[in-house]
Amino acid sequence: MNQLRPLALALVLALCASTAARSIEAGAHFGAAIEPQKDAMAADQAVAHAEHLAGETVQVRGFVTAACQVKGCWMAFRTENGATMRVTFKDYGFFVPKDIAGQTVVAQGKIEIVERSVADQKHLLEDAGRPQAEIDAIREPAKEVSFVADGVVIVAP
Repeated sequence: MNQLRPLALALVLALCASTAARSIEAGAHFGAAIEPQKDAMAADQAVAHAEHLAGETVQVRGFVTAACQVKGCWMAFRTENGATMRVTFKDYGFFVPKDIAGQTVVAQGKIEIVERSVADQKHLLEDAGRPQAEIDAIREPAKEVSFVADGVVIVAP
């Protein structure tokens, strides 16, 4: 019986790893089921036109560079000019996998322009697992483009 324990443990771990990998395959949905549009705007366009688009429901395509490592309650898109678009989820109603970084997704929701307090910025960096020196360097509020998603779908690895 004791000889079966390592085998059973290996089987359970393999099943868990397999389930985690399947959860972020192309086509996986989080939140509201959305149909990704071919003309979903790139994260760069969303940031560039944020003031004009604020409050409108749009689809944004982005490459995920980071996600909350505590529970998957936000993710960040990379933009070509080095800016970041933070994506949160409507009414805190759903989360994404913590290992979603590296995926391309389409998110549907609304663009917002927000001012993040020093405390909020530090909290987000802590959630992302960033180095303490980077967290300590935050000294003033920052204005940023944010996106509140109703739904997210993985479109490419």
